[in-house]
Amino acid sequence: MTEITIPPQLQSKLTELTTSKHRLPLFIEAGESCFDVAAFRTQQLMQRIKANSKISKQLIAERPRVLVLLSHEHLSEANNGDNSIFCTSFACLNEDQSPREDLSALASNTGVLVTTTIRAIDHIRRDNIVLGNTKYLIAVFAFKQQPGESEEEFDLRQKVFGDDLEYIITKLDRKAEVECFVDDLSHLHRDPQEVIPKSLVIARPDWERSEHLHVSIKTECVDTETVMDILYAYPSQQHVVICNDKQFRDNLKVSLEQGVPHLSPLFLDFKESHDLRTVMPITDEATVVACRLSLEEINLMMSEFRYWTQIKTRIITIISPETENSIIYTKETLLMNDEMKSPPDAHEVLAGKIDVITSKLLADPHPEQLDELKKIIKKHVPFMRRGYFTAYLLRELLNSGRPEIGQTKTNERIRKQKSAHDKVSDNVSQKKQEMKHDVGGQSKKQRQPIVVPEGAKTLYINIGKMKRLYAKDLSQLLQSQLGISRDDIYSIRVHDKYSFVTLPEQFAEQAIAKLNGMEIKGRVASVTYSNKE
Repeated sequence: MTEITIPPQLQSKLTELTTSKHRLPLFIEAGESCFDVAAFRTQQLMQRIKANSKISKQLIAERPRVLVLLSHEHLSEANNGDNSIFCTSFACLNEDQSPREDLSALASNTGVLVTTTIRAIDHIRRDNIVLGNTKYLIAVFAFKQQPGESEEEFDLRQKVFGDDLEYIITKLDRKAEVECFVDDLSHLHRDPQEVIPKSLVIARPDWERSEHLHVSIKTECVDTETVMDILYAYPSQQHVVICNDKQFRDNLKVSLEQGVPHLSPLFLDFKESHDLRTVMPITDEATVVACRLSLEEINLMMSEFRYWTQIKTRIITIISPETENSIIYTKETLLMNDEMKSPPDAHEVLAGKIDVITSKLLADPHPEQLDELKKIIKKHVPFMRRGYFTAYLLRELLNSGRPEIGQTKTNERIRKQKSAHDKVSDNVSQKKQEMKHDVGGQSKKQRQPIVVPEGAKTLYINIGKMKRLYAKDLSQLLQSQLGISRDDIYSIRVHDKYSFVTLPEQFAEQAIAKLNGMEIKGRVASVTYSNKE
């Protein structure tokens, strides 16, 4: 089988997708190696199929397990290869030959069918290909402008590919998984959601991010509480605090020992951090927080970051807003996907604490005690209240002298509601006063009649509220069907069994032509000029 080289980060993402079955269609931005990535993905999926079940020796026309759809130029590239780029063997239908000549390829026993959307639809309509048992569909949105092909022809070919893909997906079983590999999402002529409804998009930054990440937290002061919040907001298997201020480190250590949940980071000064691998055992993940360092030390630390390659490291430097503009961004720091953030808020800290507790739960040395407590909770706490029971215990556990979790937001919401209520009351009182002291001596203001311009026409529609038709629905229908704005509709009056609409004369004729006979809210509409108005 041909060896294909793709970015390791994308390879990890595809492996993750393989282990966790996804239900929604995916659009994955794969870059210039889009075609190779699709071939690699096909190899992965075939290995998955072989691991789960033996491929039946029926005709591929009846059971193509993997259908790969390419543009015409990439299909030629696949057909001219050594017949092993997608898997050990695959069937390839080329547009350069007649559909009758494809039948020999369709008779092969391989589980992979590679073709274009046009040729696939041709055989689907002839019943030469049945997609009821197809497990995966891979589409490659990558095109090369051919010699002599105009821009209009090139754009049309890309648009047709998306339209054809929509049709082919309707022939798949609803459990089939669809993955579309795009060279660049900006090249798509339509939004992915328009091509395939309810689809997910995985852009390059989502998988291109390095395992090493640098984050700068901007804050005016660096106190123990800020560092504690950061440590909790970024949970990992190992925490490291790099700080030259010994007194600050000691105070932070005491605060963490008293905090809930308990954290035990490794404390180092900057000199000890030059080779972190010698002082910290290699774990699956680590978070390094650097605080109270000089600008020179921060720059040096980021430039040496590339050498810490044996661990998945997230480095967080706490800097002042003034220091931010003075940081030297070297080539290495730019490759680390630098981010600038503010200190984590209360909800981020709480989420991090929950993650810490969850990780400790999985690694608890006495699971039998937890099982016993679980049985007691199951016996004495009703099922519908266990979520609230867990929330109550969490609040009691974490609430140590601070405002109760959620209390600040609740108070703020109540305050806003009260303020809004007071504002409405003031407005009502003001209007009452205006009505009482009206110069004309009137007890209340008269409702202004709707001014209908000369030449406007009123239409009668035989549908009303009893069919759940409301003014808003009718307004949207008129705007979409006639291409007009809300200002072009003078009035809409919806009664129980019928409705009246007043429009300019030129739009009234169009409304009768387009809406008469249309099914609206389950009833055939009859639209005529009104005789009563």
